[in-house]
Amino acid sequence: MNIARDKSTGEEIEAEDLKNLTSVDSENYECIDEKCRIQLFPCSYKKHNKTRPYFKTAKGVEHAQICSFNQYTILLKKARSGNIGKNGIIPYPYPSKLVVPTKNTFKVESELPEDSMNEDSYQPRKGSQSSESTNLIKGNRTVTAIGQIVDFYLNSPFNRDAPLQLLNLQTEYRFAFKRIKGRNENQYNGRNILAA
Repeated sequence: MNIARDKSTGEEIEAEDLKNLTSVDSENYECIDEKCRIQLFPCSYKKHNKTRPYFKTAKGVEHAQICSFNQYTILLKKARSGNIGKNGIIPYPYPSKLVVPTKNTFKVESELPEDSMNEDSYQPRKGSQSSESTNLIKGNRTVTAIGQIVDFYLNSPFNRDAPLQLLNLQTEYRFAFKRIKGRNENQYNGRNILAA
């Protein structure tokens, strides 16, 4: 797995971001799906490790059948052989936006002042969302490491028309990878992709 939830803060953390943390508690992570919540262990997160960081389950423990990660792995298997999107919408949150990690990425801070947390000041939001906008929101996920974007590109050859925002550049997966240039400044020819 490339992402897990920190049990103490409730914040989702990407495996690539583990190298940026000062200390990592190896027993403090769980599956991001609320229906599953199995314990995950960080691996290969130290600076001297050559392989990419990731999370794994304990030996013999598997995700729940209704877990979204389990469904995502099934979806990726289907994506290798055909298009999984309908009308340009992919039914699972895929990495669609790359942002530069900041110091605030790893902190959970409340934006509300303490006196605004009393019961009298609470007012529920009014409004509704259409099912179309809900599907669009479902398909978007912001990441701070390029590795997940590369993984989706490699594992989903028939879904490369999915929208992608790299920092400030709005494009599609297929066009973003065509713009990769090498040392001799020649445009990428599309034959090979090397990923670490």
